[in-house]
Amino acid sequence: MSELPERWKAVAFAGVVLASVTALFFAGAALYPAPGFFEVRSVSLRVEGPGWTISYGAGTTANATAFGLLLEASDRLGFDVAFIRYAPLLDSVLVEAINGTASGSGGLWWLYWVDGRYGEVGADRSVLRDDSVVLWAFRTYPPEA
Repeated sequence: MSELPERWKAVAFAGVVLASVTALFFAGAALYPAPGFFEVRSVSLRVEGPGWTISYGAGTTANATAFGLLLEASDRLGFDVAFIRYAPLLDSVLVEAINGTASGSGGLWWLYWVDGRYGEVGADRSVLRDDSVVLWAFRTYPPEA
């Protein structure tokens, strides 16, 4: 009979762990909501690599995030983008390489800015507006002010 209270403790502990994980998942989703799908106009992209630059402009695009615009430019201009998707808690991406240049090389990383502001969320969560200017640059982290 003394085993019964231990089993109930184990069941209660498992319930608390499950509730905590569920709460963390929904808290993460609330902090980093998925961007809506809509069109933006007159957006531009500049990618500054070590000794090379790529420029791209879109009159109208449904790729209304910093990451979506990067992938669109990659597809249209023919350069590679490597990334990792972190899921399920944040469900966001980290760009690992652009045009064959990998983050971490020489202490430099792929960082992005939208309209002059450093990206503080995953690039696939950074929503663009009409006339947004996106910069991806291979720089030291943290970025200089």
